[in-house]
Order: sequence, then structure tokens, then C-alpha cells
Amino acid sequence: MIKVKIYELDKHRNETTFRPYLAARDVLKEVGIEITEGDSYDFAWIGQASISNKLLPLNESVEMGVRFCKSVGGDIMLFDGQDSHSLIGTYEVYERLQVLSSLRCTLLLKNTLLKSMEMYKIPTVNGRWYWGDGDYSIPQIDAFSDGIVLSGTNWLSTFRANFMKNLFHLPKFSKVHDVCALFGYPASVGYEHGLAHHQHYDLHRAPCIEILEGLKNIDVQMLQGGQRIPLDEYYRIMAMSKIVVSPLGYGEMTPRDLEAIGMGAVVIKPTLDHLRSEPWIYDEGSVYIGCRHDYSDLEEKIDFVLSNFENLRDEMYEYTVRKYQYQYGDVTRMPVYLHNLFTEKLKGIITHED
Repeated sequence: MIKVKIYELDKHRNETTFRPYLAARDVLKEVGIEITEGDSYDFAWIGQASISNKLLPLNESVEMGVRFCKSVGGDIMLFDGQDSHSLIGTYEVYERLQVLSSLRCTLLLKNTLLKSMEMYKIPTVNGRWYWGDGDYSIPQIDAFSDGIVLSGTNWLSTFRANFMKNLFHLPKFSKVHDVCALFGYPASVGYEHGLAHHQHYDLHRAPCIEILEGLKNIDVQMLQGGQRIPLDEYYRIMAMSKIVVSPLGYGEMTPRDLEAIGMGAVVIKPTLDHLRSEPWIYDEGSVYIGCRHDYSDLEEKIDFVLSNFENLRDEMYEYTVRKYQYQYGDVTRMPVYLHNLFTEKLKGIITHED
């Protein structure tokens, strides 16, 4: 039996990161992983909110994270549950901990990763592949990549399971709009380790906005000046639209995609062929229609969907329901994945004995 203790569960997004594990607590125990609140445990589980502060320069954030881990001591695992595949701010802490003799950091568990660890060596904007050329890279990642692994959860794992179950049984809605594009633009001002990241958020979405605004004879529902609308109005428009355009933001995977599909829409979003995660449902052409990251073929994709809407909707809806239920509906999937991961990665590490 491996006993683990979660630290600072109530801090910022740590709760979201660890929510799927807590929901599967009983099943985890059945496969030999017990979450405890006591002081007797084998590994401390530490989330990104405890070791990374995006309001600080990167070096100061890393120093803060290392200090926190030292205060915990012992054997630890780091969890990065942020919505992006970027490792900025958490990798640096993980790397620093490898040379400390006072504790042992065995794994950095991440909810999404780039398809190849080699891709992290290429300089991008704060490690986000889809934001293009930038100043952040991890050229030395090979030395530590064996301990950087998928966590067995992602943002879709945190979705409201009961709502999702009901959503996939909703009747087909009357489709009076062609395209729903109720996504934020421009973004509010925000910084990440000194970089004004809202600019890059907007640069990625700007071509999408320009193309949508130029469409002729197509009913496109968009926000006015980026101003949010009431949630019930948002869902009403989404449910009455044939297509939901879902651009990338600070991350790639979003529950909005499942909501749209469950309401009988076809999702168009930039391809996710650079990404890997566990579980995974984003099969291009079956769950969503992929467009180029610069949106240069977006109009073509919209025309294709509108010309084949009913067939695409029915086929993609049925496929997504089956895929989602298989990947996320089985409560044993994540615990078994974690058990197998620990069996492989923690060989020779003594664990708690009852």
C-alpha cells in the first residue's frame, strides 16, 4: 500500500488538480494507493499552486517553490494540473529538487504534454507550442524527462459528471444559428512570470475573429467587444447553433467542447495533433473538425460542416458519447493507470506497510 498526503488542497487551483483523485479515493485504495490526512505517509502530493506563482519573475517563483518543498521534506511528487501543456514554473522546481539530498522528488505528473519531449527544446512563448516562437525552452529536458509523466487526469476529468451524463441525453435542439463563437476576445490584461501573456492569447485568436466577421450569408453569433453574457443566454445560443468554434486559449482542452457536442453542435477547433493526455477523446474528424492553427482554412471547414451538418452531427455525437463513456465513465481507469505508473516508476522505493 502506498500512502499519500495532499498538501494545500484549498490553495487556488490545487483543488481542481486533485479533484479527480479525491473522487476516486475508494477505488485508488483498492489498487493500493491510499490518500490520507495523517502524518504517516510515503509521498507528499504537491500541486502547482504551492510551487508556482505566475505573478513573480520565474526565478523568484522557482525559489518559492523549492522552499515550500523543503518545508515539506521527505519523498514528494509534483502535480502540474494547469490547462496548458507548458511546463514553465513547475519543471524548474522539479529540476532543482533532483540535486537536493534532503528530499526526493520522484515524479512530475502533468495533465497534458507535448507529443514529443523534443518539442520542449524549441523556444516558444512561455512553453505554449501554439503561440509560436518565443524565449522559453527546456534544452536539458532529456536528463529528467523519465520522471515527467501524464497524471491520468485532465480538465475534462474535472467536469461535472452528473451534468455530463444528463447532457448526452438531451433532445436535438432547433438550429436557428449557423455558428456560435461566444469566446473571449480581447483578453483581460494578465502576466505570467513577467510576460504580458494576454497579447499572445489575442494574437492567436485575432485571425479567427477576422475570418468570422468576414463571412457572408452565414449567421455567426459573437460577443460584442468581448463582453460576457449571462450563462443561460450563452447556453441557449450554443444549443441553437450548428457549429461551435472553439479556439485555443491558455490551454487546448475545454469542457465547452463537450457541452457543444452534447447539445448537438459540431465543434471546429485548431488541430490537437501536437498534444497527448490520458484519458484522450480528441480524435480529429470523429469528435471535432480540425482547422489550421492560423485559421486559414476555417471558412472552408465551416462550409464543409454546414453542407453536411445532419450526418456529421449524428455521427460525431454518437462517437463522442461512446468515447467519453469509455475514457471517463470507467471509475477504475485512472486508478489502474496510476497503479501501473507507480509500479513502473517507483521500483525499489519502500512504501508504507499496514
